[in-house]
Amino acid sequence: METTNLKKHFINFSDQWESYVKHCQNSQKKYYVNKNHEVHDLIINTMTNELQSLVDKRLYKVKGSVGQSSLAGIPWLAVMDREVTESTQNGFYISYLFSRNASKLYLSIALGATQFTDFYGDNNNTILKIGNAKDKFISNFNKYDPAENFESVDLRNEEDSSFIRKYSKQMLLRAEGYSAGSMFTKSYNLHNPNFDENEIVNDLNKYIDCYRKISLNPISKALLDVLDEAVYDEDKDKKKTINFDYEVPIFNPSIREKSKKKVGIKSNKKPSKPNTPSKQVGDAGEQYVYKYECYKLSKINRQDLVEKIIKQYEDLSYFPGYDIKSFDKNGNEIFIEVKSTKNKNKEFFEITENEKNAAEKIGDDYFIYQVTSALTNPSISLIIQNPIKYVQQNKVLMEPLVYRVSYKNRQ
Repeated sequence: METTNLKKHFINFSDQWESYVKHCQNSQKKYYVNKNHEVHDLIINTMTNELQSLVDKRLYKVKGSVGQSSLAGIPWLAVMDREVTESTQNGFYISYLFSRNASKLYLSIALGATQFTDFYGDNNNTILKIGNAKDKFISNFNKYDPAENFESVDLRNEEDSSFIRKYSKQMLLRAEGYSAGSMFTKSYNLHNPNFDENEIVNDLNKYIDCYRKISLNPISKALLDVLDEAVYDEDKDKKKTINFDYEVPIFNPSIREKSKKKVGIKSNKKPSKPNTPSKQVGDAGEQYVYKYECYKLSKINRQDLVEKIIKQYEDLSYFPGYDIKSFDKNGNEIFIEVKSTKNKNKEFFEITENEKNAAEKIGDDYFIYQVTSALTNPSISLIIQNPIKYVQQNKVLMEPLVYRVSYKNRQ
């Protein structure tokens, strides 16, 4: 077996963590990351490089963190399959989590929590959602589990009442979110004399094998795309009072330039396929825009026009390149294509060739409405009138992402 020093590094980090926390505290008792310190270097560079040397760097990216500017309450290391995610905010990955006082270390396969907090908000209900999503994940991939017995994650270590730093409310939510999303967990007591180097490396290899098998299973990609939606409950999670009375921000884009490829330099990064919204998200956005248009016209006493609005998205026999035919305040017809996202912000969306052709043909009467948080708290984040005009002005980039290749093979 290759000689490693992970045991030494883990124990060294554990022994120095409290002194580092003290070192990062200012006079207002706030904690900020000090990058010029051995402990910071230990997790960001030393341990990260050690773990990276044990996995194929072409397939896996290793990262460690004690926070960006504010000192994190939960230091962590992650091994990420580059095809799945390169951020601990999304997807799933191998996770090493240190407890509050860094006396324990937890090895897990973990779900990125941010994909859920972006959807549901940062609250206790979201923690339940993460746990439910984890259970769905386990039910599909339990056959790949890396061991026979698994443990729960206790990052709070409340029995250590003398540790200098208590968890704030926000840190508690973060810790509970990490715990809820951790599966197939094994813990290490870093103060246990039987803590063994070979065990650490062997366990990592088992978890890499488990992670790889899940990553290669096509179900994992399909499940990840809708995992946050899979635990959505419309009766409980959708905001009861939907708001229509607000000003949609004026669309005022700046000049954009196409990225220039450097000659002679090849990227090893595989381009990602865009994630199109699910039918559930798309339907919710279309229904919201229809109601918004009804409200808009009713507000100016044009009930006669409300009754003429056409929900084109319900007619599955005809696809004109827009979802709703409505009217402006002067009674002129407008044609609306709805683009929806389940999260708050998104600065891009996909359009079909049919929609592009409709936009070119209809011109100033063609509108794109973007609906954000379509399932939980929908609102229109922007309205683009005549998108082709902005393309011609180089203020919007419209680029092909997928090409179809067709042929007829001669026998």
